[in-house]
Amino acid sequence: MFDRFRTMYRWDPKAHQSIRHSFLCVLKDWLRGIMSDMRRSSKKKALNARERIPDEGYIFEIQCKYPPDRVPRRK
Repeated sequence: MFDRFRTMYRWDPKAHQSIRHSFLCVLKDWLRGIMSDMRRSSKKKALNARERIPDEGYIFEIQCKYPPDRVPRRK
């Protein structure tokens, strides 16, 4: 992704490493937020289906049966 980002913008070559590091940090935060939203959505669907999930944390084995609306179900 950074290679694609790099084709759209120009900067001083001395700043390359710093810009790359900042880009990756932002990407990690963005991905972490998306994944957290998806886990919450999956947990809500599992709870609506009367699965037993603790208030704190997640149980992947149960929640993987209830993917968020944005994730297609495996066949």
